[in-house]
Amino acid sequence: MSTSPVVQRVHYDTDFPLVSGGKGAWQVYRYDLVRDVLFDYASYGNGYMSDNGMLGSNINQTDPPLHGQLRALISGVFSRSAISSLESFMEHTAKSLLLDSQSSTIDIARDYAFPLTATVICKILGIKAIPEIAKVNAWAKAIVTAGYIPGGMEQAAAAQQEMAALFMQVLLQGDGTGLIKALSYAEIEGRPLDPQIQIGTCMTVLLAGYETTANLITNAVHQLAVVQVLQKSLRQTPDKIPNFLLEILRLYPSIVSMYRIATKDLKLDGNSIKSGDILNGWISAANRDPEIFPDPDQLDIDRPNSSHALSFGYGIHHCIGAILARTQARIALEVLLETSASMTLAGTEPLRTPSLITPGFQSMLIKI
Repeated sequence: MSTSPVVQRVHYDTDFPLVSGGKGAWQVYRYDLVRDVLFDYASYGNGYMSDNGMLGSNINQTDPPLHGQLRALISGVFSRSAISSLESFMEHTAKSLLLDSQSSTIDIARDYAFPLTATVICKILGIKAIPEIAKVNAWAKAIVTAGYIPGGMEQAAAAQQEMAALFMQVLLQGDGTGLIKALSYAEIEGRPLDPQIQIGTCMTVLLAGYETTANLITNAVHQLAVVQVLQKSLRQTPDKIPNFLLEILRLYPSIVSMYRIATKDLKLDGNSIKSGDILNGWISAANRDPEIFPDPDQLDIDRPNSSHALSFGYGIHHCIGAILARTQARIALEVLLETSASMTLAGTEPLRTPSLITPGFQSMLIKI
């Protein structure tokens, strides 16, 4: 009998650790089932972390009608035209980071991917004085490892407080630009936006725009450094970089699974789900479902349906920053390939992030 997660389809794991600190969730693996859970917001709600401080009060933790209202407030910042207007800034930042390294060996995570994504997302938010990358990194790691390490929930709570203090400082000292300031003036149905939702949404934007995009970049660079023939191919045909990134997202999604909470008693693939049960849809398994993606473990930059992967979610909660993530990663790779003759792993084994939610690299030395 096969032990492939896709074959298992759906089962309940009583010991599965939740980011909120609890345990127990339905595990969903098959592509069509994961997609259906993500799509059917009436049956599977997104407010599974409502008691988790300000991170439980944000656009990602809301359902209609509030979700649509919040999304409408910030969607313009992440539109295709808005992101296109930032491309020259992204390219300049990427080139500056490589110049600053002043070495043929660079830590592609610490000195390139993380600073690039932090700089860009802080610009979007309206944070002029970008926090130390180490501080932003510590916040992100505290959040994504909460529930998985001893003392993780306490560290996550402290990180939330520090992030909230930063956003409040921007509100008090800001110049009227950026998403943080815009949310402070926002109204829904004639009423000011709840301050906790303002801060919670900004936290989500910072974490999602920083950690996950940096993971996409480091996962892509690692693949190119290991598979030299693929690197050579992209140097010769850089127009295929977007397709390559779609395959990286499919094979190594920046978020491997997404939670939902059952809003009523229901059946899923023959299983009785109770109202209030947590479901964990495995994006990493769905993206390798052979019924959808033939030869699923093979990276194929010519795969015709790579864009059907669920890496950015599905339905009303499809990642609002998807265009930003793909654009940043494309520019990061283009700059690396244009300014280097080759890329190979150097030094010690790359250090992976100790998280079951957002797998990536904390450190990865690359010789360029």
